[in-house]
Amino acid sequence: MLRALFIPAFVLAALAGAPAPSPFAPPEIYNGTWTVRAQHSFSGNPGPDTLTNHCHVGEAFYTCEQIVNGKPAALLIFTLSSEPGKFDVDSIMPNGHASSDTDLLISGPHNEHWTFVTNSAPKTPSFRVENTFSGPNAIHFEMFSTTDAGKTWTKVNEGDDTRNP
Repeated sequence: MLRALFIPAFVLAALAGAPAPSPFAPPEIYNGTWTVRAQHSFSGNPGPDTLTNHCHVGEAFYTCEQIVNGKPAALLIFTLSSEPGKFDVDSIMPNGHASSDTDLLISGPHNEHWTFVTNSAPKTPSFRVENTFSGPNAIHFEMFSTTDAGKTWTKVNEGDDTRNP
């Protein structure tokens, strides 16, 4: 009888100790080094760019230090929004200047569609990036700008990111 009570208690203790999935699991896919082939490269030179993300999961923040072609570019800070599938994203430039008011909306049955919307004023979109993942190692992106608060969008760049081994 004692043994029968011990086993269920042990099983319950093991289940209770299982960690809950991180709410920052979706952006963790960015961690690593990527080759970026775009219509308009980040460097302005022909050929691919290299984007490296050194990411860290914390309790309230998910951060990624972005390095483009060997040079620090930005520190991205993801925080949870009150809306499911949405993150607030801020960036700090190497000179210490910060930008804010970017929303990341993640959708799709496998979290494969990401939309970053940057606002130039409260609730006034000015820039949008659409990322579509075709697996954990490949992203197609399209970048858009608007001058009329999001009524019309103009594509300004597009390309593909491939994770380096």
